[in-house]
Amino acid sequence: MRELIRELVRLFKQALKQEKQSNSGAGSLQAGRVDGDLTHVTVNNFYAAPEPVTAVEADPPAQQPTVSEVLSLLDQLSALGARDAVLKFMRTEFGTTMVKDLDARALNRTHAYARGVLRRKQEAVHPGPVAGDGHAARARGADRRPLRG
Repeated sequence: MRELIRELVRLFKQALKQEKQSNSGAGSLQAGRVDGDLTHVTVNNFYAAPEPVTAVEADPPAQQPTVSEVLSLLDQLSALGARDAVLKFMRTEFGTTMVKDLDARALNRTHAYARGVLRRKQEAVHPGPVAGDGHAARARGADRRPLRG
């Protein structure tokens, strides 16, 4: 048994002496070959780090609506009789009907909701397509194709 272990140690020492290693590809590939039927290959992939986005390239932050803008929308909605819908939304969502009590997120949501209500009310008062929005051509039937048959 000892002779077998000695023989294996001798073979491993001999194999280690005959090892040849070559580096190529600027450190991306290392291949070593030991005489015999053993081949070892290690592949290392290196990627360049992405460049950080500068402030100029970043999207500008969306402008936050002010309290006076939301109050102005509420005045416009009063003229159309739709102010109560926005106040109900505020009471349901934020627990208040006072615009000055809203935080930035709530003010933004209220502003968007009020704009939507105003747009729908204006469309109800002035039905039909608005020039330049793409609906005018469809209203005239420009997208209709002749029937086959």
